[in-house]
Amino acid sequence: MHRKPRSIVGIDIGTTKVVTLIAEERGETLELCGVGHVPSQGLKKGMVVDIEKASHALRQSISRAEEMAGVRVEGAWASVGGSHIRVQPYKTALSLGGRAVLREDISQVVDVAQEILLDEGREVLHVLPKGFWIDGHGGILNPLGMIGMQLELDATVVTAQMGPLRNIQRLLESAGVEPLGLVLQPLASAEAVLTQEEKDLGVVLVDIGGGTSDVMVYADGAPRYVGVVGLGGAHITRDIAAAFKIGLQEAERLKREYGCTSERFLKEAENQEEIELVLAYDKDRRPVRIEKLCLVVEARVHEILELVQREIGKGGVDQGQYSELVLCGGSSVLRGFKEAASEVFGLPSRIGIPAYRLKGPFELVAKPGFATGVGLLAYARLNGDQAPEAKAPLGWIARVKQLLKEVRKLWGRTD
Repeated sequence: MHRKPRSIVGIDIGTTKVVTLIAEERGETLELCGVGHVPSQGLKKGMVVDIEKASHALRQSISRAEEMAGVRVEGAWASVGGSHIRVQPYKTALSLGGRAVLREDISQVVDVAQEILLDEGREVLHVLPKGFWIDGHGGILNPLGMIGMQLELDATVVTAQMGPLRNIQRLLESAGVEPLGLVLQPLASAEAVLTQEEKDLGVVLVDIGGGTSDVMVYADGAPRYVGVVGLGGAHITRDIAAAFKIGLQEAERLKREYGCTSERFLKEAENQEEIELVLAYDKDRRPVRIEKLCLVVEARVHEILELVQREIGKGGVDQGQYSELVLCGGSSVLRGFKEAASEVFGLPSRIGIPAYRLKGPFELVAKPGFATGVGLLAYARLNGDQAPEAKAPLGWIARVKQLLKEVRKLWGRTD
């Protein structure tokens, strides 16, 4: 008797788009079988501001994925982001008394980390372990079986406002979907676009969303810092609309078709010096020089990148800890974006294309804008064995279980 394939669903609920991906687990592989992609409504800077509109867009996205896959979505893992996300370093210790570290000790030191005192109205979303220490010696990936007097856990705690998390859960439930877990957007994207070698050597992931840009720094194979910048691709679109007195739809078209960050990339726009744009009110057309368009785009792109650099500096991360930038998100494909990133940071950069191994029509999602969605599938596959306990936010017991799964995923199982 053949076992029915397990369906895994990831829903990226963003400011500009909602993406639903459905995959089936077949042995050691995932087969992509459903994709639903629609413009987002009712969200601003990653947070729900109109649950009715947001629910309508979500149902559309889910319906399209269901139709393609021929299955019904009952539960899903969803992304969460926004300017309400906060991070803080945290250390916790446990006395060993000169004996070897047991599995229970690792569980206990992780347990203690969940008791962090938070401001009212905030929840722990993730505890991202940087490493373990024994008697002052750091850089330990898996302390099981090691002998010492004291075991310490060095971690980054990611917290979020309770309201936005509850609203995402309510949004899913309004569409008839059980929320199996909420995953920080850049953490999901990292699963899709970063290699283990990049994480080991040190890398900065910048996920350019519609309303915000999420930042995640890896070094020595572990997450070191997570941050959020309150600017994204939608701000570039609005800049174009304001500069040329055109509607947002026309501005978005110009950005995608002709937008670039430097005059060096003007030749890629079919060598045209001028393009026609449609005015916002009277619908008349008038010419505009591509050079002016690119100057508008370039100014905002550099501002985003400089704010990202400042955000990383606020987190106390030294530039010597990373050697590369990886960009993803829909706006990262703008001509010259990665070159601008290299100029600002003085480091090589690349565009992150989802590389997680999926069978099926992978070409549909092999784009930077689908990094979070593909990463959700990867994350859910690694953590979905206890999906009902992974709902967020929940009580401290569920959060401990979630953290233990993340520790096992990063450094191998401890049991």
